[in-house]
Amino acid sequence: MKLLGFERRKLHGSGRKATPQRLSILEAIDGMRAQFTPQQLYELLQKNHPNIGLVTVYRTLNLLAESGLVCRIGYCGKSQGFARRPQVHHHHLVCAGCDKVVDVSSCGLEEMEKKLASTTGFAISDHHIEFVGLCRQCQVVPGGTR
Repeated sequence: MKLLGFERRKLHGSGRKATPQRLSILEAIDGMRAQFTPQQLYELLQKNHPNIGLVTVYRTLNLLAESGLVCRIGYCGKSQGFARRPQVHHHHLVCAGCDKVVDVSSCGLEEMEKKLASTTGFAISDHHIEFVGLCRQCQVVPGGTR
C-alpha cells in the first residue's frame, strides 16, 4: 500500500481511524483514473474485498470527503460522483450532457474570501465551485450546434 502514509495522517488529523476497510477503499480509489461513482468503486472492490458492502463504501466516501481525501463532484446540489482530491486547490467544470468533469486549478478567489471573512466575521476554511454547462462534444448536434 504505497499511498497510505499521507491518507493515514489525514484521517488521524481529522479524528478518524485508518481502519482496514478505509485503507482498502483508499487503495482502490488510488487505482481509479478519473471521477467515479460509489457503485463503480464498490464493483472494483468486490474483486479483492467481497466483504466490503455498498453501505460501507457510501459511508467511507462521505467520511473521506469530510476529511479532505476525496471531493464530491456534482451539480445542482446533487452528488454525481467522487474523485481523489489533488493536493492543490481546484474547482470543476461539469458537463450537463455527458457528466464529463474537468478540474480547474486556477482560482483567484482568495481576495474575495478574505473580504467575505472580514465583512461577515466568518472563519472561512474552504470553498467549492462548480461551473455547469456543455462540453464541446455535447454542444455539437447533427446539423449544427446547440
